[in-house]
Amino acid sequence: MNNDYSPGANAWFDKIRGSLRSRISSYEQLVPSAKSKYPDARSYLIWSVEKQKKYGYPGPIALDVDYLWDEAKPKVRKEIGGKAEAALVAAEILRDEFGIDIVELVQLHSQPCYGLQGRLDEIDWDTEEELGYRKLARLIKDEKLDRGSALQIYWGFAPDYFTQYASEKDIDDSHRKKAFKLMKSIEKRLLNNDFATNLIPYQPPREYDESENPKWRIPDELKAANL
Repeated sequence: MNNDYSPGANAWFDKIRGSLRSRISSYEQLVPSAKSKYPDARSYLIWSVEKQKKYGYPGPIALDVDYLWDEAKPKVRKEIGGKAEAALVAAEILRDEFGIDIVELVQLHSQPCYGLQGRLDEIDWDTEEELGYRKLARLIKDEKLDRGSALQIYWGFAPDYFTQYASEKDIDDSHRKKAFKLMKSIEKRLLNNDFATNLIPYQPPREYDESENPKWRIPDELKAANL
C-alpha cells in the first residue's frame, strides 16, 4: 500500500496489520463447530447489521481500530484524519495484503450519519424536554442527519397527539409549543427529502391515535418505513 504518511502514522498502520493478521489467524484456529458458522474469513470479520449500526463500521476491525486509535499519538490521529479514515485504511490493508475486501462496507458505515444516530439514541426525551429540546434542535438542523433518524425524531414528538392543534399559537404550554415547532420542522425536511443519506432503517409505529377532529393529517409517506 503506497502512501505519503509519516513514519509515525505508518508505524500505527503496522500495528493494524498485526492486529488484522491476528484476527485472521483466530478465524483459522476456530474449532470446526464454531468455524462452520462462517462461510469464510470475510464473514467472520463482518458484524451483524445491528452491530454495524452501533459501531459505525463493520467487523472486529472496529474494535482493533478503536483500541489502537485511543493509543495513537495526537499527531498521528490528526494526520490520519479520524477513526473513520483509519478504518478505511485498515480495510484497504485487509484487501490489498490479505485478499479480504470489505472496503465498500467500511465506506458505507463510516458515514457521519451513524455518529448522529448514536447521539440520538442516547437522548432521554424526558430530560430533553426539560432542557428545551436543545440537542434535538441541533440534530434536526444538521445536514448530515439520515432520513431514518429524522423519522425517528418525528415520531418521537408524537405527531398524532399534535394533530389537535392547527399551529403552535394554539398551544399554551411552552414545552409542547417548542415540540410542535420542532416536529413541524423535521416534517418539512422529510417531505422535501432534504437528506444526504437514507441508510438507517426506521419503522414508524403501526398504531397511533390522531385526535377526533384533526386540524391536519400526518402525511401517508411518513407512516411507512424508510427502508
